[in-house]
Amino acid sequence: MLEDLDNDGVPEAVAQLTIPQGLYVMFLRRNGTVRRYQKITETDGGGGGLGLEPSEEFGSSPSELKQPLGEEPDMTRLLVGSRGANDGGTKAGQVHVMRMNTNGTINSSVQIHNGEGGLPVSTTATNS
Repeated sequence: MLEDLDNDGVPEAVAQLTIPQGLYVMFLRRNGTVRRYQKITETDGGGGGLGLEPSEEFGSSPSELKQPLGEEPDMTRLLVGSRGANDGGTKAGQVHVMRMNTNGTINSSVQIHNGEGGLPVSTTATNS
């Protein structure tokens, strides 16, 4: 679940797509049914800047990153895995930290993987 992106008083949900790789951000009604959704892929929802490769398996383990204590309120941040990403090592994987707009599209993102985003370079990166 995500915090209430569109300020309607109901939290949003996120689900992984497998073909094409990506996510659905689902805007819910109070009864849990989907009111509308935003697809995020390489071609939809602002995902074009993610630089996804077909084998990356983008969309795994979506999770909201809560605000650290003491920080000013900010946009919702969504952590999303790419288990098959080859940046930093064969199938080493990576995490996308995405700042979300209120309509469920990506505002901006950074990648964290072996050698980028604060992780040290490792010569033994593997995906298990």
